[in-house]
Amino acid sequence: MNRIIIWLCIICSPQNIFGQQDSLKAVKLDPITLKVSRISEKNIQIPISISHLEFEKNNDIRQQLSFNEYLLEAPGIFALNSNNFSQDLRVSIRGFGARSAFGIRGIKILVDGIPETTPDGQSQIDNLNLSIIKSIEIIRGPSSALYGNASGGVISINTLDNISKNFVKFGLNMGSYQMQQYQVAFGLKRKNTNYIFQGNKTSTKGYRNQSGFENYNFNLRMRHQFSTTSKLNFHLNYTNSPNAEDSGGLTIEEV
Repeated sequence: MNRIIIWLCIICSPQNIFGQQDSLKAVKLDPITLKVSRISEKNIQIPISISHLEFEKNNDIRQQLSFNEYLLEAPGIFALNSNNFSQDLRVSIRGFGARSAFGIRGIKILVDGIPETTPDGQSQIDNLNLSIIKSIEIIRGPSSALYGNASGGVISINTLDNISKNFVKFGLNMGSYQMQQYQVAFGLKRKNTNYIFQGNKTSTKGYRNQSGFENYNFNLRMRHQFSTTSKLNFHLNYTNSPNAEDSGGLTIEEV
């Protein structure tokens, strides 16, 4: 399976596009303060069940084979098929998604604000690069319906987008059942522009027969800040999974 995803967005304020017209008479208005509740705000008292998880500092301690490794600390969320890479991860939030035979259904998945959920409610996260996850925000309960039809929950994934200095990082993980994972990442900062490159190769034979897996993933993210009100984001993601075996639920004797 090959997947190439490219996103390009430009955010500009209306005043930068149309300009400002000088008024004939200056009118001084009293200041107005607006406070809006966002998912990323912590310790705020709002009637919404929200979990905010940070992973930027301790991301290297995980095996990074399944997205389930990042959901263990969140209450009200349950995942299956973490070791069956051919059927995708099954995620259930307070019962929503539990009836799915495989994959993620009935739950809204966002990666850096970009929907990974198709209009029929099915989500795939095979192209998600686990090593660059910065934080995850989860909404449980009926408030998640604000994000779309039949949305029993929302999982918003934020990846690394801002760096303070240039860096280069290499990683090698090896484990049982011929598990091998090679990673390379580097970031480049040039004034108002950040470049983050990340690529990895993961393969394993699996602890059961016919449960092998092989995956190649490359991610590029560029962010340029034109001004305080305008910025440009560019995302490029390439995923190739030539091998994902399904071990099944029966042994050869039972067959």
